[in-house]
Amino acid sequence: MLADVVTVDGPEYEQLIRVDPEPLFDAKPVDPAWLFYTSGTTGRPKGAILSHRNLLVMTLSYFADLESLCETDSMIHAAPLSHGSGLYGIAHLAKGANQVIPGKAAGLIRQKSTHC
Repeated sequence: MLADVVTVDGPEYEQLIRVDPEPLFDAKPVDPAWLFYTSGTTGRPKGAILSHRNLLVMTLSYFADLESLCETDSMIHAAPLSHGSGLYGIAHLAKGANQVIPGKAAGLIRQKSTHC
């Protein structure tokens, strides 16, 4: 089952920006932020917990090692957001870059489908 998805060109988004936001959660750097499932390439598949600190360091390392990003850049998600594509997307979000989900995938999200 997929979580609720809000597209920025739909009425759900318009409703969200008209209401007061929820208070921020006071997360600590060591608190779990992402349960990342491995593929099982070298053994049995398993869940790996990434902390908020893990995600911050990964994002800062992306900026230092791979490439510079800015708000005019775009990232197309051709892989699952729940895996590598979603992790790489964090760096793009941090810089205000665009996130592009291909049309067929966006349609599946709207329909809450789990396969093509």
